[in-house]
Amino acid sequence: MENSDKLERNIQTIFSEESYRNRAGTVLNPDFEPFEALSILYDKNLGNKEEFVRILLKNTESSQSYLSFKLLLKKKDIGTAFNLLKPTEGLISSSGTEWTWCLKRLYELLDMFIFSEEELNEISERLEQSAKILIPFIKKHLEESEERSNPLGGRSYHSSYVSPLGEFSSVVESCKRLLTANKVKILKEELKGEILQKDIEIVVYKIKQLSLNERHSGALKKLMTRYYEAEDDIDFAMYGGYVRTFLSDLIKEICINLSKNNTKKPSIRAGREDGDYREYLKEIGFLSEREWKFLSSFYGLVSEELNHSGVATKEYFRIAINVAAEISLIILNKYENMKK
Repeated sequence: MENSDKLERNIQTIFSEESYRNRAGTVLNPDFEPFEALSILYDKNLGNKEEFVRILLKNTESSQSYLSFKLLLKKKDIGTAFNLLKPTEGLISSSGTEWTWCLKRLYELLDMFIFSEEELNEISERLEQSAKILIPFIKKHLEESEERSNPLGGRSYHSSYVSPLGEFSSVVESCKRLLTANKVKILKEELKGEILQKDIEIVVYKIKQLSLNERHSGALKKLMTRYYEAEDDIDFAMYGGYVRTFLSDLIKEICINLSKNNTKKPSIRAGREDGDYREYLKEIGFLSEREWKFLSSFYGLVSEELNHSGVATKEYFRIAINVAAEISLIILNKYENMKK
């Protein structure tokens, strides 16, 4: 562990190098990376982390705030990092540019998928809180600047007003999307094997191979995503309705295609389309009596336990997706054989 005076001089040297690079656009020491140097210093002073952070914040100027923000985030000191974004700290100017730089570093770290679920939840909460404070703050500052530059009134809302606020808001939304992606990835790892991924991939391949509408593939993939994103039983019930929609749309297209070369045409009644298309597949011998009964029973189960229940368990949703994938695979194989 370094003594405080030497540590402070080293931190100042790192910030000076970063500042020069920003001003001159030139790298005098290509083998020296300021952020990596800060990270090494942090690790060398783990025995007195509080003192390191104190000196770091003391020497962090507005234009280099993103370096300290990124370092503290990467070292999982999330609370201290987000404290840098508070306008009351007086560290960062109110134009919003430095805040945007900080959040771009957050985006970089999120893209590396290095945070745990608990850390992601804390980042989500603090990002939401910061955005609620900073967006009005930036807007107010820019409006006041506009009024000072145009004292006669009639704001022009030129680029100096629109750009900083718009860019900051855009980066906030980008971080939120990547936070969700991080959480979904963690959840998918936890639930690995619950969804029949391989069979679903075969279904997607068959749909493309048979020149069927690829929106069916998109619907099936979305069901998988919804399964991992759903947070409660209401979500499972709501998203579960898409299971039947996926199967209905696939069966409808196959029925229409088969009817083109068949003298018997489907008799479709308004409000009973799903059942009539299934009935047609039985009538032309595409489905056996037992297959037709099984498919109809599955439709009924999905309707009762998912569509119309208002609440549903994760188990029912998972089973519904898996069974729908297997049923569609059976139907696609039959369709392929009939086309030969």
